Parts: sequence; C-alpha cells; structure tokens
Amino acid sequence: MESIIKASPFIKVQDKKHKIFSTMFGPLQHSLFQASRFGKHVGLWNCHCAPDRNATELSETVAKKMRLIKDRVRQIGDEKGEARDSTWTIPLPVNAALPNGSGTFGMVSYPNYKGPCRLLNYPDLNLFQDACRKAKVDCMFVYLYRHPAAILNSIVRRKFGGGNAESMQLYITHLRIISNQLRMHASKVLGCFGLFSEDPKEAFWLDSQRDLWSWENKTEHAKAMAKIYQKPHHGNLTNEERMRDWLKGSEHAPYLQSWWNVHEQTLKVCRQAVLENI
Repeated sequence: MESIIKASPFIKVQDKKHKIFSTMFGPLQHSLFQASRFGKHVGLWNCHCAPDRNATELSETVAKKMRLIKDRVRQIGDEKGEARDSTWTIPLPVNAALPNGSGTFGMVSYPNYKGPCRLLNYPDLNLFQDACRKAKVDCMFVYLYRHPAAILNSIVRRKFGGGNAESMQLYITHLRIISNQLRMHASKVLGCFGLFSEDPKEAFWLDSQRDLWSWENKTEHAKAMAKIYQKPHHGNLTNEERMRDWLKGSEHAPYLQSWWNVHEQTLKVCRQAVLENI
C-alpha cells in the first residue's frame, strides 16, 4: 500500500509543490504510535505502554496535528481559488505510508510490534475518530486484510509464535476488535481490500486505489500498478485449500476453524458497511 500511495499523483505532483505529506505526516503518525524501544515516547494508540502518560494530552496533540494539515490544505485551496468549492478535497493517507526518513515503522497493524505491550497495540478507531471530531476533519477507513492461511504461514516463517493455540486466539481476538470497530464506524468505511488475495473477484481493490489516490489517467494508473504490484504466488493451492490442509493436520483445528469463521464474519461486516455507503 505504501508503494502505491507514494507513486500516486497526490505524492508525486501535489506533494512536490505543497510538501504536505513529506513534512507533516511523519509527526502525525508518530503522535498516534511510537515503538516501545523509544521508551516513554509513545503515541495515542499505545500510551498504555507508559501508564504515566496523559492520554488526554496525546489526543489533543493528534487533533492539533490534524488541524495544521487541514489549515495547509485550506491555504492551498485559497491559492488555487478552489477553497470555496465544498467538493474540493485532497486525499491524505493516515496509517498507510510514511515519508522517507520519518521513522522505522509504518502501518500499525492488529496486533502491532513486539514486546510486552504487543497484545494491546492496534489502531483504535474510537480514539482516532474522537481526534478527528476535535480537529473537524472527515476521516474515512479502509480495511486491509489477509487470509488466516497467509497470516499463519507468515507468523511461522517470521517466528512470531507459530501455529499454537495462543497465537491463533490472539488473531481471533483482534479480528473481533476489527469487526466491532467496523460496526461502530460503519458510515465511515470506504472499502475492504485483500491485498494478498489470489481471488480474481477481489482484484477490484486495484481500481479503487485509482480513485482514492487521484489517478485521473487510467493508462498511467495501469502502468504504475504493473510496476508496483506483484500478484501473490501460493503455488497450486488457494488460501482456502491451504486452510483445509492446515485443519486436517493440526492439533488445534478448533482454533483454526474459529479463526477462519471470524475472518469471514469480519469481511461480511465490512462489505455490508461499504454497500450501505454507496
């Protein structure tokens, strides 16, 4: 996603002139989340890692950085003579990409990072939306997901806990958190994108990025995607087939089945929200 955003006209054209993304988005992301190795320098989404931090102040900091970005967008609109047009907007990616040199972590996931606070580290849309209301900006959400079979392969390969019941229950719990957040903020859900899906029916997300990040030229968008996006290679098996193989040989089959079921349920919640917003 980060490569797609950085290749978009928003970054390559608008930011080259106005410097919104390159100068203002690193500080905003850092106000939302900072890694535990930075000590007490935590963000709104992981201030529980440093109990002495003031969450109210952190929320105000996030809102302040949003207002600074909003004021800069308005200034650009005034310069272009478009600010009075209520339909004129600039898409700005939060928790999707970081300017070069602004930090060592990017998209905050469910769960996020390592260490003792990992179980509780994730994007809290309630806290985020509260900051958006304070800043009086319109914040929308996109659900980026991976199939449980792909996640399981990844955590085994990266040694994040393997295929044990504890790690499966962790991901089941976070999917339930995501599902609940999607329900609570259903009117703000723009899309549900399976970035690593081999299902041709889910390839529509590539076209959605064209509109989301201001590609007006379909040919240029297609060329950019051909350079950036590589279709997933899972051999001869689909994610569903690999999941069935995992189920056959696993001593934790009930957890695997629950994980798969909650994944499908969360997707259903997301897609329903998108349909209602069309």
